[in-house]
Amino acid sequence: MAKSALALFRAKEEEIERKKMEVRDKVQAYMGRVEEATRRLSDIREELDALIDPMRKDIALLRKKIDTANRELKPLGQSCQKK
Repeated sequence: MAKSALALFRAKEEEIERKKMEVRDKVQAYMGRVEEATRRLSDIREELDALIDPMRKDIALLRKKIDTANRELKPLGQSCQKK
């Protein structure tokens, strides 16, 4: 009876070890997918930043042009109102 109990105990231990390995493999596979998704998101963010940067420069340039035009038109508007 002691031998069969020992064999049963070892079988249970092996089953537990197999399940631990399965869970470890699943977790590692999941972490690999998460890391890949993180890399893709980082690449997308960099691409978006690259697209937004030139737009910011263009907008700043347009604002400067508008401000310059407003400064030039302001005295004209005031002189027209006086007449």
